[in-house]
Amino acid sequence: MKIYFDNVNFASRTGPNTFATRLAKQLHLMGHDPFTSCEDYDIAIVFIQPTSYLNLKKPFVQRCDGIWSKKENFQQNNSGIKWTYDHANAVVIQSRFDFEFIKKHFGWQKQEIRIIGNGIDFQEIIDANKKNTLSLKTLRSNYNQILVASSNWHPQKRLDVNYELFKHIRQQNIKNDNTCLIVMGSNAHLPEDKTIRPHVFMTGDREHEDCLQIYSQSDYMLHMCFGDHMPNTVCEAVACGLPIICSNVGGTKEIIYTSNGDFGFKIKEKENFRFDLFDYDSPPQVDVIQFKRFDPKIDQFKNEAQQRLNIKFIAKQYEQLLLSLI
Repeated sequence: MKIYFDNVNFASRTGPNTFATRLAKQLHLMGHDPFTSCEDYDIAIVFIQPTSYLNLKKPFVQRCDGIWSKKENFQQNNSGIKWTYDHANAVVIQSRFDFEFIKKHFGWQKQEIRIIGNGIDFQEIIDANKKNTLSLKTLRSNYNQILVASSNWHPQKRLDVNYELFKHIRQQNIKNDNTCLIVMGSNAHLPEDKTIRPHVFMTGDREHEDCLQIYSQSDYMLHMCFGDHMPNTVCEAVACGLPIICSNVGGTKEIIYTSNGDFGFKIKEKENFRFDLFDYDSPPQVDVIQFKRFDPKIDQFKNEAQQRLNIKFIAKQYEQLLLSLI
């Protein structure tokens, strides 16, 4: 199967491009021919909306990465995504949260919609840890618990809420000084609270292999973003064995869900989310003191959460969909 990946840059590290690269590599290993130049193809996967001419005589699948959620200029900002959604032979959406949100604001024209999450090649984690180029041994000698938070820190990601949660976790501990927080990614700022500031370590942007090594040596991840779709950084952290503390609004909670219990902890927002439009630059506040402790049986939930993220499992679902449309 010759598969055209439209609106994809395999050299980019942004979320959609990172996932597209993993998917294309796995489909290639499965005997297919993925490419990003608009050549002759059997079927196209359009990430979000097309950037080049599509041959509408051939089938295409939209991989919808979410929609713009602000009321201002809603129709204008979403025009390309909506056209793709309406004309695609099938639509892949990352999470049930996104499906409900998109269905409410775009409608559902009876086109085939599949919910297929993000995934990771577990070999990436093995290879990164084999290199052993980044060690947290010094940090571990001073702290019993190492927490991590990782993102491109724009307002929707709620870095300050993560800091509030970190302070709450420290206050819960019998020995107050045994927990630290590593903050990774661009546009981060130090906490205003000077009592926790000495225990926050900022890395800035790091190479992907560094991120995987840090996740593998940490204890759990804080991800208090409001209305996130299905963040790659959380998928990677879970694949590395980290439980997640997250909001109950968004697709992140679906990453930690298992049939027996959550591989993490969901913090409930103050108001029920009814899938109305919202301003992601002004996310609501949340009461972080809800977090008490993880389920004592949480390690039993890890394997199921991890296996669902295997790129082999994800690519097989894409393959079945694509073949059904040709």
